[in-house]
Amino acid sequence: TIGNIERIALTELEKIDNIVIERQKLISGLGYWIDGYISTMNIAIEFDEEHHFKNDLLSEKDINRQKEIEEKEKLIFFRIREKEWKENKDHIINQFKHLIENRK
Repeated sequence: TIGNIERIALTELEKIDNIVIERQKLISGLGYWIDGYISTMNIAIEFDEEHHFKNDLLSEKDINRQKEIEEKEKLIFFRIREKEWKENKDHIINQFKHLIENRK
């Protein structure tokens, strides 16, 4: 399920260029769910709460899952760490703007 901070973050990102982000997209064939998906740019968005990290590094499980999805679906991943969103969301928004400009 989608958390409140995640919902707020995805809504903020949608305001950029009126992008539509599909929430909780199933990657069929793999059985994985991604938090957000922009079909027009083939971008996956993952919002990572702190339990996804160990010693400040993304878990191996999440890294392998991302690689598997990237290989099968040819998606570009944009990861948002919850802690970073809370501390400096403007920086994340600017990174996202840069990504979508390069995908047009």
